[in-house]
Amino acid sequence: MVALAAQLQAGAAAPPRMDLHDLPGSDGWTEGIALVDAAPDRVRDWLTDYAHWQGRFPDMAWAQYLGDDEHGRHIVRFHSYLANRTFVIHESVTPELLAFDGWARNVHTQGRIYILDAGGGKTRVIMQSTNEVHGFIGLFATRNYRRRAAFAATRSHLGALLKLAAAR
Repeated sequence: MVALAAQLQAGAAAPPRMDLHDLPGSDGWTEGIALVDAAPDRVRDWLTDYAHWQGRFPDMAWAQYLGDDEHGRHIVRFHSYLANRTFVIHESVTPELLAFDGWARNVHTQGRIYILDAGGGKTRVIMQSTNEVHGFIGLFATRNYRRRAAFAATRSHLGALLKLAAAR
């Protein structure tokens, strides 16, 4: 785990094909954008193949699909190395959008992943997220800390998609 943390820190600078920034007009949302050299269906499959998150996304220690909730959203439990937490999220899946909402101990997270056809077999992926930290730990999780953590996770996930596309 220490090696993974060092590896994620070493790759702290965003690759040139990735743009990370605060989401304009939002209060605490971050956004990452990348152009992935794979078709939208393929990218969506990578993102929703929960059994393969471990090994595919460096931040994931493990992941487990738990079925669907009463609204048809996928329920996924996973452990994030970066957050050092086990999350349970509910994710709605449509051809162009994954939208999730979930909890871990003292953390509420929300996000959207847009999967947009950029033509020529490429996909524009836009990852947006926010989180709230509650309880005693929330006293230490400043807005800047949460922002850096969100960028680290987005960088990791978009970087993994770029690597998957380059390897195929």
